[in-house]
Formats: sequence, structure tokens, C-alpha cells
Amino acid sequence: MADTRRKWNSWAEFVNHCTVEGPSLARGSRTSGKRFTGTDTFDEALALARRGWLEPVADIEAQAQALSDSLADSLHTAFAVEHSRAGFVVDVGRYLSGQPDCMFQSVPIETAKPGRIVTILLNVAASGSVSQAAFRSRGAAIVALVSLIESTGNRCEVWVECSSRKRTKSATHTWSGVACVKQAGEQLDLPVVAFALAHPACLRRLFYSAADGESATIRRQNGTSNGQWSAQPVDAIQVAEVGASVAFIEGMRSADSTRDWEPWILEQLTELGLAG
Repeated sequence: MADTRRKWNSWAEFVNHCTVEGPSLARGSRTSGKRFTGTDTFDEALALARRGWLEPVADIEAQAQALSDSLADSLHTAFAVEHSRAGFVVDVGRYLSGQPDCMFQSVPIETAKPGRIVTILLNVAASGSVSQAAFRSRGAAIVALVSLIESTGNRCEVWVECSSRKRTKSATHTWSGVACVKQAGEQLDLPVVAFALAHPACLRRLFYSAADGESATIRRQNGTSNGQWSAQPVDAIQVAEVGASVAFIEGMRSADSTRDWEPWILEQLTELGLAG
């Protein structure tokens, strides 16, 4: 089996790479229409990748808030103990010295900014039959998870991957590309993360561009020699490479558009020790 793996350590690096004109004469990333990609042109997809996809942000924020409210009793909040005039335990030394703030009380705090880093990987690979609604539904749930994790005072690193496999009579070839959408030290830019995780153009414009910009040999091996994507989507390959704490390794599926994502989000938060 022949493997081709690509890794971009920043979103800007990945997006810039996708702008490079490759040798393919019929690039599906450029010629496919809005019904398939969600954008009229490749340049429109690039603009969304750089400035972010604003349309779903309000819905995603509302979803994250609703999840936060429904999971309020489950989410773990960090607390600090400080002195106060009223509290749950007396500080005997302060009491005997006559200081008025002689009680201990606990107050909720945010974890220090460097805090714990949770690395999330989403596989956006999908067959051509998967609807835009499926991309949006699953991607929005992952973005809501990222927002919830950061609201607990932790930091997220977010990666997006596309992997595919092409079988021939003589060999099996895989192509995998993974790009970092948000580094742990960066502020959460919801519109950009929303595009990367929930917009079909991330796969069908950008990742297709990265794949059909490969050499003629690699394109032929991986089913992109005619500018169209004929390889089959497969589970994420580069989970270990990015050190993912949460990995949605399966590719996009049509059923994702109607799935109830709240139980899955709670499961991830529980496994991370942030809820229970």
C-alpha cells in the first residue's frame, strides 16, 4: 500500500497552499457548482476560509448556550478559596487577630489561560451523496463542543482531516491531508472554525484543491487524475500525528443531518473529565 500524507500546522498555511495552481487540467475544486460545494466559486470558498463563515455562528452560539444550560449540573467548574467576611470555614488565625475577613469562601474561577489543552480532530471526508445539511449539523456540534470546552477555562487545538483510499488490481493507495484550524494559544474565531468544520467547501473546494494539486503520479494513484475525486473516503489516518484527545474518525454521513448530538457531546466532556 502506498500512502501520501500531508500536514499543515496552521490554517493560513493550508489555505495558502490550496491557492497554488496545480497541473490538473480539470480541477473539480474549481469547476464544481454550488449545489455540491456550497459556494458559487473557488474564490468565494477562499474568502470564507480566511474571514470565516458568519451565517451559522448565531445558531452555533445558541446551540452551545443551550447545551451549556442543559448540562449546567454536569459541567465541572474550577473554584478558588479566598478570604471573606462570610464563608463556610473560619480562618482561626485571622479571627484571633481581629481581621474582619476571617472566613473562607469558594468562588468560581477560570483556569489559567495556558490551562489544559484538548486537541480535537474532525474527519470531513465524505462521499458525493452526503448533503450540505449533514456537514452543517455535525460540524456545528463539534464547534459547540469546542466552545463549551473553552468556556470551562481550558484551551482547544482543532484539526480537520480528509483521508481517502483508492484500490486497483495491483495496489491500494491512500491520501491524507490534515490542517490545524485553531492552535491552542489562539482565541476561538467561531466563523473560521465553523467554515472548517461545518461547510462542505472545506472538503469539496480546499481539500480537493490540495489533492488535485499533487503530482501526476499521486493523482493517478489516488483517483484525482481527471480533476474529480473518485477515491473512497476512509476513517481518519493522522489521529496519532496530531495527538488528538477527541477524534471523530469516521467520515461524514447523510444520517449526520438528523442526529441528536447532545448525548455525544456530553460523552466527550465526561471522558475528558469536564462533566460527570
